[in-house]
Amino acid sequence: AFLRVADSLSRLDARAAGEVVEGGQGVSAVEFGGDLSMGVGTDSGHMMLYDLRAPAPVVCRDHRYGLPIKRILFQSQPGKGKKARMVSVDAKVIKIWDGEQPGKLFTTIESPAPINDICLYRSSGMVLAACEDHR
Repeated sequence: AFLRVADSLSRLDARAAGEVVEGGQGVSAVEFGGDLSMGVGTDSGHMMLYDLRAPAPVVCRDHRYGLPIKRILFQSQPGKGKKARMVSVDAKVIKIWDGEQPGKLFTTIESPAPINDICLYRSSGMVLAACEDHR
């Protein structure tokens, strides 16, 4: 037999982050990390990293373009005990955040054409971006 509970056990509040702008805070991308972490992207262009044991984000960063975050991914790093880097994507830029120091930008990849989606080749550092560019 299953017990159904109408109330949520826990809740993550995107408004709890100090850097998040007021107004509509729609979530546009979500991805679970391997170590009780979760990346969240908003329609206002913010990236947040949560520890699932806490209701407020560990870190919140603005992509600075005001475009919705299209994708959040975690890229594992070679080496034992290294934390995965978080990758956040909007239509203009791919930002890779340091896994050891959450919120510290590792690198940025800008595209001359709008980005639709990306994929990562596991543990290699290779990024493939699908863009609105005609060739």
